[in-house]
Amino acid sequence: MKEATGNSLCMDVVGFLVRPTQTKGFSPHRDRQPEDWVPKGVPPETSATFKPDGMAKYVTLWAALTDATPDNSCLHFVPKSIDPGYAAGDPEEGDPMMRIFKDKAAYQKIRCAPVVAGGCTFHTHRTIHWGSAGRSCPSIEPRIALSFGFSEDDF
Repeated sequence: MKEATGNSLCMDVVGFLVRPTQTKGFSPHRDRQPEDWVPKGVPPETSATFKPDGMAKYVTLWAALTDATPDNSCLHFVPKSIDPGYAAGDPEEGDPMMRIFKDKAAYQKIRCAPVVAGGCTFHTHRTIHWGSAGRSCPSIEPRIALSFGFSEDDF
């Protein structure tokens, strides 16, 4: 990851076990907001969280230990191209999701990311993402995954 992004493992590691009959994925969120980086001395502007070449100072590698499908809660992403808060930041008031999904057509832009066991996804700290509820069916296998954060030393 250091060669690809310039970021190092920051020991921000989280494990996930989703059993759709009992649990669900997590709600839409960004991995980092100003309250996370300002105390570390990084300016509050979202632009300060990206390097001069455009690479984010914080990236997440999400690794599927079992197949992650829409049925057992794979990740879903809002593309940067429809997210006004990705680069500009989110306003203090209001819900970022409401800014994105002003009309029904915007929902068609959501990207579902099924991943086979051993595969992974990669996203920046500004990408809105979530795990779905999955289908509550006894035959659906649980989804097990790990996420690893990689960052600049000052982030």
